[in-house]
Order: sequence, then structure tokens, then C-alpha cells
Amino acid sequence: MKTRFIPLLLAVTTTAALVACSDDTSGTTAGTSGSSGAASGADSASGADSASFPVTFTSPFGTTTVESRPQRVVALGWSDQAVATELGADVVMAPQTYSSIGGGGSGAAGGDGQDGTAQDRMLPYLHPDTEPVWFNPMSIDVEAVAGQKPDIILATSAFTIDQDTYDKLSAVAPVVTYDRQLYAASPEDSALRIGEALGEPEKAGELVDRAHRAVEELTAALPGLKDRSYVYGQYRGTSIAAVTDSDNATARFMSTLGLVPAPEVAGIDAKGRTPGTVDLSMENIDLVDSADLLFMTFQSDDDRRSFEDSATVKRLTVMEDCYTALDKETATALQDPNVVSVPWLIEQLRPALEKVGH
Repeated sequence: MKTRFIPLLLAVTTTAALVACSDDTSGTTAGTSGSSGAASGADSASGADSASFPVTFTSPFGTTTVESRPQRVVALGWSDQAVATELGADVVMAPQTYSSIGGGGSGAAGGDGQDGTAQDRMLPYLHPDTEPVWFNPMSIDVEAVAGQKPDIILATSAFTIDQDTYDKLSAVAPVVTYDRQLYAASPEDSALRIGEALGEPEKAGELVDRAHRAVEELTAALPGLKDRSYVYGQYRGTSIAAVTDSDNATARFMSTLGLVPAPEVAGIDAKGRTPGTVDLSMENIDLVDSADLLFMTFQSDDDRRSFEDSATVKRLTVMEDCYTALDKETATALQDPNVVSVPWLIEQLRPALEKVGH
């Protein structure tokens, strides 16, 4: 299994990373109240005065208890960082952006991001008052995390955490990860789980509502999106890895906009190396022309040029007006949409969506 991050298809230590199911049961038990935590977070967010502590979370790695409202927060995943920051938490350590590690643009090679500005490393839709200590999310340095003296470690979207790392981090502070598997929870459930952990269930509910409004406003403005088809893929030289699984986190988000994976591509008998995808051979690239929209991401600018300069690709009708090459941060946000990123993500996709949505 590859360990290099790919914005479209995150290669992680679990083979089920992209097989996302929407029926998450967030596995929390709040203090003395006996409430069910983030699984019933909508009720908590709409009516509770404050979260009850201690609150206990279950995960594939074990059980952890947050005894009191955390003050210092380490976020190990981008969604953890986004939601915690928007909830007003003091995020003292966070992952730098993928583009600050691997270069900007649609896939340009780059350094480790240490020469960039704070805004280079900050998620483009976040604007906190203070800058956290940054770390490279490709690996987790337990000693560096411990050095920040956190009260809680959020890892609901940490794609490099494993049992050994979880055990070591648990000796530092309570570690709140995903309930069942990476990317299996909906953005709403993930936000409510984080809100429960930070003692801000009502604010988390407000973030969920804001994301819902952004989607509703877009679909109202672009009713023609309903049942339009798309291909979202990453070029890999001889093939395209295309998202097709309706339970995939990316596909679930696209479905909220009314879009469906192009059936001609989704139906091919070529299961991808990454769960939830198919490997579409460049020999069969004509199938992409069945889609109303084509979104592509690339590991390098050379890959993008190779794809766009291909004679067979140039012949595709979809390339004339309905093709969009996503930059790395948009691709990263689309990989695992969170309730904070959704309004921003919609605006990044909007120029393409408007081509078929009116």
C-alpha cells in the first residue's frame, strides 16, 4: 500500500479508507446524563445548555474519556483542525496543508512547506487569530505532540494514525478518533463528535446548519444540477482512478448537490486499487464523454500536461467546456468534506457547476 498522500484518493494504512458509510453511530457517552453523544448530537446541539463532562468516546483503537472541557487542542487531521478552530478552540498544533508540503497548483512538485508563510500552511477557508505549531501530516511525531501539553488530541480525520501511535498518544492526552473507520462518518456526525469532545455541541450544530444552508442555496440557484453526471478522477499515466462508490465521502457530497457518478464509467468491470473507485484505462477514455462534468486532479504539473496534451483526450467533447482541473486544496477538501469547508468548497466548484446547473 502506498503511503504518499494523493488528494483524490488518500493512500492510508487502512484499506477501507474510502469506503464510507453514512449510518455512523458516533460512540460517545456523556458523563452523568446518560446521553448518547454525537450520535444524538442533533438533539444535543439544538437543546442542551452545555456538554456534560466527563464524556467517553469509543473507536477502533480503544475507549477514551475527556474528563473536563479541554483548553489546549492538538488537531491531527484537517477536518479536526477546521471544526475545532471554527468552534473557537485553542488549536495549538495542526497539520500544514498538503500544497505546502507537495507544492501548489494542480500538482507542482515542492518542498516540505517550511519556507512558506503561515497562510500557505493554513487551510484556505480558515482565518484564526493565532498560528498553531505546524506538523507534516504524513507522519505523527508523538514527542512533538506531547511538547504542546494538550488537554485533548483530535484525530477523527487523521489518516496516518494506527494502534501503536494511538496508544502512545493516549499517554499524553485523551485521543478522540473516528468511531468506526476513516471517512465513514458524515461531515455532520464528525462535527458533532468534535463539538461533544470540546464541550460545544450547540456551536457544532450551528456549523452543521451553515453547511446545509450553503448546499440548499446552491441547489436552489442551480436546479439543473439534479441528476447531472460527473467523472471525478486522478490521472495515473495509463489510467484514471475514478470515484464511483455512492457511499464514498466525495460521492456523498456530490450527491447532496444533485450530481451522480457517470453510469458508463461507474459500471465498468475494473475495480480500482483504492476502495470505492474504478481504474479507467486510457484506452477507454471515450467513456468520459458520457459525463456532463469532468473533474480531474493530478500529482504533478507534468501529469496534467500529459493528460491534457493527449490526442485522445483532446477529442473529448467534455474537454471543450465542462472540464475542470482541481488544485490540491480543493481536491483535499473534496476528499473529506467537513462542515466548515463546505461553503468554500462550493464556491471553488461553482464555476464548473454553473455550466450545467442553470
